Amino acid sequence: MNGNNIIISIYQGNSWVAVASVKNDELQAQCDMLPKASAEQQDWNEYEPGRKDWTLNTNWLVSAVSDIRKVLTIGSKVKIHVGSRSGYSSTTGVTGFAWVRNCKVNTPNLGLCTGSFIFQGTGPLT
Repeated sequence: MNGNNIIISIYQGNSWVAVASVKNDELQAQCDMLPKASAEQQDWNEYEPGRKDWTLNTNWLVSAVSDIRKVLTIGSKVKIHVGSRSGYSSTTGVTGFAWVRNCKVNTPNLGLCTGSFIFQGTGPLT
């Protein structure tokens, strides 16, 4: 997937609504590692996987007349898809539920706005 063709879409009603074209983004997934007691390992720690989470930090560029206002509600839970400009596809992007932690919008310049989102994932990202 070409970086110039990445779109963030929000599921509204029963369809996907494109809200922003991505300038760049960082998708971070992590897993807590829990210490595991083991007499066999002597002085070495052992770990096992614990809880997982993900965060999407994105910078975007969007037309000033887009549906960006649909994700401006901080603290709201949304279903998001980050994928191809050609539309939703489970093979060309990722989908999950997330809380809107932060949304920044800069003033329009020639009909375009720039800004950033921080989405905190809740549940799996598929």
